[in-house]
Amino acid sequence: MVEIQYQCADCNHKIKARVGQAIFNSKLRWYLSYICNNCNSAVEMDDLGFPPIEIRQNILLEEGEWELEVNPAGLNYKVKTIKILRQALNLSIKEASKLSKKFPRIISGTKVEIQWLKELLLSKNIQSSINKIR
Repeated sequence: MVEIQYQCADCNHKIKARVGQAIFNSKLRWYLSYICNNCNSAVEMDDLGFPPIEIRQNILLEEGEWELEVNPAGLNYKVKTIKILRQALNLSIKEASKLSKKFPRIISGTKVEIQWLKELLLSKNIQSSINKIR
């Protein structure tokens, strides 16, 4: 969990909010919560998928950037991997093509995002590993 500077939705007071990501039922989720010391407003929100850019950037700054490395085993393996990632990440054909050129170290993100992708690949019998890159 990461603390970020945030603005209370009720009184606009600057506060610290807690944000993070999790995997639940094979789905990527993100969350934000705070209690405002000024007006005592309490907020908890969460959603599926990737968090808003500013929240994601704070998570990356605090927890570092991680990459997914697929253990290649032939062309069909690569095609299957890219197809799974394209669907999971809602990528265009052009974006998926860029990923395939990076094989076997194909994508980076937060630790939870990369763990989520690793689990998706593993559910289709594709072996991969995660590595911290910064």
